[in-house]
Amino acid sequence: MIEIAVEPLTPKGFAPFGRALALPATPALKTGAGWRCWIPLDEMTAQSSIGVGIVETTATDGVAPEMERHVTRE
Repeated sequence: MIEIAVEPLTPKGFAPFGRALALPATPALKTGAGWRCWIPLDEMTAQSSIGVGIVETTATDGVAPEMERHVTRE
């Protein structure tokens, strides 16, 4: 068995593997009952632009009572 030390996720430490994204220190631009959303955090370019965001829920049962959904996107 190989033991791997746990360390904080940082952009510099993760750089050999790709880009690290984390919750920003700024307030979320979108919020609702039991959730906050930071979007866009970053973008990737593939055959078309791909936006990346983070949603954090404060619901203790893991289910936010309401949240928006974009049915034209995955």
